[in-house]
Amino acid sequence: VIINGGKKVADGTVDELSARAADVQNVRLLVKGGDASLAEPLRNVANVTTVEMEQGPTGYSRFALKVGGGVKGSRAACESIFELVQGKGLKLTELAPERLTLEQVFLQLLRRGTFDAGPEAADKAKAELPTDSAEPKNKPAENAENKEAPKAEPDSKDADVSADLPEDPDATAAATRISGKPTESDSYSEKYGEKSPSETAWEHDTTIAGGTSASDPNEFDDAFETFAPETDAGFETGTDTVFSPKPPDKEDT
Repeated sequence: VIINGGKKVADGTVDELSARAADVQNVRLLVKGGDASLAEPLRNVANVTTVEMEQGPTGYSRFALKVGGGVKGSRAACESIFELVQGKGLKLTELAPERLTLEQVFLQLLRRGTFDAGPEAADKAKAELPTDSAEPKNKPAENAENKEAPKAEPDSKDADVSADLPEDPDATAAATRISGKPTESDSYSEKYGEKSPSETAWEHDTTIAGGTSASDPNEFDDAFETFAPETDAGFETGTDTVFSPKPPDKEDT
């Protein structure tokens, strides 16, 4: 049985398959005492297409023949060749049709199915060929796992969470102590209706001796006793003044 592409091409014995496949068969001929003059009568035998003389043993003539007509044509040609050699008074040493192997039979059957099927088979084969515009019959199903998942867009609520968080009062107060200036951010007081601890510390009203308010322009207006150097005129600044209650008036004696 010969199968091609999942389809049965032919079945039977090797001889039967050879009979179907071999349109032209090679035949070996060896004649004792023959010469090149025997080639012309061999060409006149029915179904013999070509005759070539080859180098043979001394005293022998070897010929290679191609015989058409399949197995039946080859058998008929061999009978005619035997009668021809015997009629010439020569001894027939070898007359052997070449037996095809299974591989050769397979190739011959494929070639016959491709080239010897006639124009109708060729037109049918062309009609079955897929065109560029035609879609394939068996379209592969889309794999849901291979689909690219849509990219998740960032949520605007999550992006603005940091903006809704209140300021850290401790961090604001620390920034005030380091820089000596209140922070410029007004989000705390605007959002919560009260001042942050840093703003409260900045506006702390400290009274020095003599009733001078801490808001005096000559004072370092903070509640953390920041040291300031003396001025060129030798006047002491407000931070150099000792914070103490006013001494009592001296009594007249």
